[in-house]
Amino acid sequence: MGLRSAFGCAVTSATLFVACSGGSSPTPGPTAKPTATLTTPPGPTMTPTATPTPSSSPFACVSGGVASFNPACLIFLSPNAPPQSFTVSEAGYTGSFSVDPASTCLTHPAGSAAATISPMAGATTFTVTPGAATPQIAGTCSFSLLDANGQASIYNVAVTNTVVGGQ
Repeated sequence: MGLRSAFGCAVTSATLFVACSGGSSPTPGPTAKPTATLTTPPGPTMTPTATPTPSSSPFACVSGGVASFNPACLIFLSPNAPPQSFTVSEAGYTGSFSVDPASTCLTHPAGSAAATISPMAGATTFTVTPGAATPQIAGTCSFSLLDANGQASIYNVAVTNTVVGGQ
């Protein structure tokens, strides 16, 4: 079916065909310009996720006290793993922190892992290196960090013996 205009032109919708009757000279019809709008449904959104802890470790990544840590804890996949760093901050406090030398990572009582930390004072970013004891053992330990007011916060570290690729 088509539409008939006041000038006697018939326009069909299937193929743009214009036929006119009467009148002095044919007037060209409108030129069809097909347009297409491509819309795609929204795809998955990429959201950052935390690095999962090794499933073989019973370690709960929980640190506590008045301070906040980033990352929340450190997990080393072996006593020979490379050093990792973390930062510490405290709401309403802009000073630096120091490490209690009696922290279990430094004293490594039986059954706990050993690690070193640097610097020991005057910082908000600290670097931890696992495997500071002989023999090097896997396990968990913690560092006690103190603000200038003597408020302590505990930072937890886990050292595992994860086997990768059957080695």
